[in-house]
Amino acid sequence: MAINVFPIPSSAAVTPTGWTAGVAGTFDLSSTLAAGTYLIKTDTTQTMTITLKSAAGHNFTGTIRGGSGFISLPIAVTQITIPGSLTYPFGIEITPISVIQLAAPTSGALSLGTSGVMTGTWGTVPTGAVSAHLLTTTGAILDFSSTTSGATVTVTEANTTPNAVNNFIIAFKNSSGAYGTGAVVSYTMPATPYPFNYEYLVVGAGGASGGTFASGGGGGAVKTSTTLSNTAIGASFTVNVAAQTATNTDGSSSTFTYASTTITATGGARGRTDAGDGFSGASGGGGYSVGNSTVYNGGTGTDGGNGGNTPSPNPTYGSSGGGGGAGGNASGWSSGNGVASSITGTSTYYAGGGAGGQYTSSGSAGLGGTSRGTVASSNTGAGAGAGSGSGGTPLTGGSGVVIIAYPDSAPALTTIPGTLTYTQPSRAGYRVYRFTAGSGTVTI
Repeated sequence: MAINVFPIPSSAAVTPTGWTAGVAGTFDLSSTLAAGTYLIKTDTTQTMTITLKSAAGHNFTGTIRGGSGFISLPIAVTQITIPGSLTYPFGIEITPISVIQLAAPTSGALSLGTSGVMTGTWGTVPTGAVSAHLLTTTGAILDFSSTTSGATVTVTEANTTPNAVNNFIIAFKNSSGAYGTGAVVSYTMPATPYPFNYEYLVVGAGGASGGTFASGGGGGAVKTSTTLSNTAIGASFTVNVAAQTATNTDGSSSTFTYASTTITATGGARGRTDAGDGFSGASGGGGYSVGNSTVYNGGTGTDGGNGGNTPSPNPTYGSSGGGGGAGGNASGWSSGNGVASSITGTSTYYAGGGAGGQYTSSGSAGLGGTSRGTVASSNTGAGAGAGSGSGGTPLTGGSGVVIIAYPDSAPALTTIPGTLTYTQPSRAGYRVYRFTAGSGTVTI
């Protein structure tokens, strides 16, 4: 079988007169192929993808169909990769062809931001360029968002080399899909994990109510952010989840501590079991009137809504105001709304207030809140509903929760201690950790 290989691979497994059987693999070329466009011909009709590789590890591929195909090179290459799962032997020929190649960008620079977003800047864009690309030494070819200087591309630890100088290539393609001459840009990548943004949600516990005819408890505070960088978090963070409130007590606080910063979501106020103004807390508890006609005000929300006053008081029936919610004030018997968050991938209201009422009349529960005579759900931070008078069952406020989320291009958390209980809700493109009980330090 005649074969002409230009240049001839120098590996001992290959000879100028033909490939031996089973010759799939990567081989050194006897001389370097310069930047340009090459016609690849074989003496077989098998379809295959040929890869030419630079000394730094950049890959450039071309599909060979019916015995021929093209590969354009933005920089010089020194190796060729022949794929497996083919019938051997076959001949291969590499011939430079004369085409006008796009010029290299007049300058180039890269910078890495959070969430793996790398920004590329360059000078004059070559005439005829329709797309811009970032080529990495791991063989990845990534697409910039546009050909305009300042365009972005997302990189990961998998397609770059962490904690090392990376010799990236910025190159443009024309409308035929051929590379122009590339610009090599060196950039030192940080150690893993690369900077990325955390989102967090911290919710304090809701306030409890007592037993018979208590007023509604206030919802806990809600603290949330979608812009916290892991460069600020450091190598670890500490979580403390507020437990479910004991009866007739204020809610406790949840905390999220990173570096030297602590995010604290305080607890909601408890409901009253005797006549008077509501107690103050993250969200205020409802006021309570009984055995008289005095209107009592709801408690003040220090980090949320105020509790409700006691409408329609009379000496026969007690009247209990609703608890305030993290997202708004209570209105009379009806409790305040909580705050919505989609950090888990599903929109959920947290820390609504507990509803109040009078005798057989009940106020409505605000969004994320609790109905009258009802214990608040766990991990909602909701205030307990007011006592309904049906046996005087003590009612507890909802426990708090701490949730973090970050792009799934970053690795999973390294260590979560057994002192923390957590789940991992499913959210497209993110890793989500929902801490539901306990306290402890998490290693990134």
